[in-house]
Amino acid sequence: ANEFLTEEEAEAVETAEEGNSIPLTVFEVPATIDFKLATRFDKILYDNMIMTDVNGLLTVKDEGVTMTDFQISILQGLVTLNGTYETTNPVRPTVNFDLDIKDFDIPQTFETFNTVQKLAPITESCVGKFSTSLKFVAELDEHMNPDLNTLTGGGRVTTNEVFIEGSETIDKLADLLNNDKYKRMKIEDVKATYEFIDGRLHVKPFEVKVEKSTATVYGSNGFDETLDYTLDMKVPTSELGSDINALLGDLLSLTNSGGANFKTPDVIEVQVKITGTCSDPKVSLGNLNALGSGGTVKEQIV
Repeated sequence: ANEFLTEEEAEAVETAEEGNSIPLTVFEVPATIDFKLATRFDKILYDNMIMTDVNGLLTVKDEGVTMTDFQISILQGLVTLNGTYETTNPVRPTVNFDLDIKDFDIPQTFETFNTVQKLAPITESCVGKFSTSLKFVAELDEHMNPDLNTLTGGGRVTTNEVFIEGSETIDKLADLLNNDKYKRMKIEDVKATYEFIDGRLHVKPFEVKVEKSTATVYGSNGFDETLDYTLDMKVPTSELGSDINALLGDLLSLTNSGGANFKTPDVIEVQVKITGTCSDPKVSLGNLNALGSGGTVKEQIV
């Protein structure tokens, strides 16, 4: 498909092969066309993407293209697409898509789609595969990129096993817990629901296993790269570093000074706040339950 590009765009292919995308332009669907096309392509090269086993039904009508049960093998996975691209306003074309993505490779997805870099910047540090069902509506700009401020919709993402390493946010979490083991996380069995609202990706609470700990994760990140996430963690005391254990000892001593006889629990509840931006994340402690899940004494850490 690169052979259909303009001369200026074709010259950009060499740059695209180095990892950057070609500056696309809006394709205006002619109003006088009305037909259906049953399609099958063994292989399509477009920009820096290689798509194989492409098949489905295309309906071109009313200045739009509707794709029905359109399947594409790409990024080591498979996507089934239903939806419409329409250009009744060629200055601001719109898309209304329903995607079912199976087993996409996370690093390749991050490198291929700049939208993913905005929606889920943490994926830059992830290795593994993911699946998601996704419905969204958005306007496109002059380069065929979604205007994220107009994006609405949401979906559900699942992963069996993902490794996170080299993330500044995760490194700061490890420093906060005083345990370098958390600098390379293995996340298992993620099932998370998300929604696009007012320029932010909102994630509803979901539980994950992190090493020997569990965490309930929720919050949002903005398309302006701002972060606002909370991790409610249950961490074995043995996994905490000396600094937090010292703080825990002080809290227990303070509690016991009133006549109680609490002992150090096997598991404590730690709340972690992630704010700041993707390039400069801030990781801090919120509530710390010094007595574990059955305790009543909590300390607010500022």
